[in-house]
Amino acid sequence: MQRSESQIIRPFCADCYCPLLKPSDVAKPDQVMGIRKLILSLQIHHAKLLDHFVDLNRDYNGRFFDAELGFINPVSGKFQEAFVNTDCLIEAPQEWWRDQFASTNADKKILKLRSEARPRWRALGSIYFAYHPWQRAVWQLKVANDNLPPKRP
Repeated sequence: MQRSESQIIRPFCADCYCPLLKPSDVAKPDQVMGIRKLILSLQIHHAKLLDHFVDLNRDYNGRFFDAELGFINPVSGKFQEAFVNTDCLIEAPQEWWRDQFASTNADKKILKLRSEARPRWRALGSIYFAYHPWQRAVWQLKVANDNLPPKRP
């Protein structure tokens, strides 16, 4: 007799906690380029990205907390939950999605990060890293070398 997924008893709590990206995490264009590169690796058409990320946020089986405020409220001693602000994603013009995530613009550098785009990148990064927590630890690291043998003169 084979059991279905709902009948399996799990010996652990499946609740996950994920910190929101801090404003300092999306303060520089090269940091945003890392998030953009990860989102482009999903290979989702730019016209469908808004629905994809709003659905991911809705379906996330965990809770977010603000890394700057902390995990526990010092007054009440209880967990203080934060929510990803997806309003900035919904209000973003379609041209912004096209300019950032169209496959033709994949190699285009971000020279200046506009102030109205920072909350968008913070929301996108927070939702992406909720589903890919192992990539959060290395997304800002730069490779020291290309791991190739030295060139001979």
